[in-house]
Amino acid sequence: MTPKYSQAILNVAWITVAGALTFLILGCDPGAEQKRAPETSATIPSPHDHQRLTEVELVAIARSHLEKDRPEWANVEHLQPRIVEHDHDWEVTWDLPSGTLGGTPVVHISKETLEVIRAYHTQ
Repeated sequence: MTPKYSQAILNVAWITVAGALTFLILGCDPGAEQKRAPETSATIPSPHDHQRLTEVELVAIARSHLEKDRPEWANVEHLQPRIVEHDHDWEVTWDLPSGTLGGTPVVHISKETLEVIRAYHTQ
């Protein structure tokens, strides 16, 4: 083996050791169960002051729509909901557990009317 290849192998070994040590020092355990943020009841303001909703209420609107119009998508009670605010609507979706393949429902709720304006399923 030439010195050039020996040095390359040594470099790869040091990079691997450095990565493993960094992983251990930072306390990252890829096998550990992910911790979820506690469900919050923080108030989410709408454009109209008289319409203030909590995250729980937005998720309830989304789940009610799924149970009524898309029952095949309604099995989300074991998933953590996530809400994203857009200009004219809220997007309610659910996070899959780490390492899981698949998709989840996405429900858009109008800020003005509080009605579901669209729903689809990701893949």
